[in-house]
Amino acid sequence: MPGPRRAEDAHYEVVEDKAIIIGPDGSELVTLNTLGTLVWESLDGGHDVGTLVVELAGRFPAVSRQQLEDDVRTFLGELKGQKLIVGRW
Repeated sequence: MPGPRRAEDAHYEVVEDKAIIIGPDGSELVTLNTLGTLVWESLDGGHDVGTLVVELAGRFPAVSRQQLEDDVRTFLGELKGQKLIVGRW
């Protein structure tokens, strides 16, 4: 099953390891921290939550996988609520 992906009309740029996202209506501006940016850049439809968590666990070994999964699911829910991503996870 395909994973979540960035909405086609959500544009972004990475500046100093932080993604700056302009929402579909052009007025929503979101700046992500480093972890959020890593997740955002992985939202290509080919990564489900489990895959994202495995990748993040390798970069953040001090954080439990359960905490990473909880954070990723919360973050994806927020992005979906802002119409910045599409798809299921």
